[in-house]
Amino acid sequence: VVSANLTIDECRQMFERTLRVTPLWSDTGWKCLVIEELEALPSQTVARYLKVALEQLPPRTVVVATSNGVTGIDKALLQRFKLYFFAGGPALAETAAERLAEIWERETGGGALPPGWQAWGWRDDDFSLRLAFDQLEDSLELACV
Repeated sequence: VVSANLTIDECRQMFERTLRVTPLWSDTGWKCLVIEELEALPSQTVARYLKVALEQLPPRTVVVATSNGVTGIDKALLQRFKLYFFAGGPALAETAAERLAEIWERETGGGALPPGWQAWGWRDDDFSLRLAFDQLEDSLELACV
């Protein structure tokens, strides 16, 4: 769910109906909701609703929220989540390069990485894992032509 588009009615639908009756995997009963960019919630009404809904989740339910920063998120809402911070920049780029190379090897059957692959994900001095995966995907499509 993209939080910027999340209305109070959609929240009610998800938390009061969907998460209560729809298992993620039919044999385990687990449910999972991912909320993208939590800091972009459109109103305090939605944030307040989420705060209460998170305390009343059905058993075996996981809610994951992503954010590029927590400064704009209601503190009471943040208290309902376990916070994990991930470093970006060169440390993330180095780890990502190893994984990108593994994916390339698996998908190409051991083919040589294309020239400049170490730059996947970099734009100026900023590294984006999303951009790196997009560039990997584009390169894989070209390699299979």
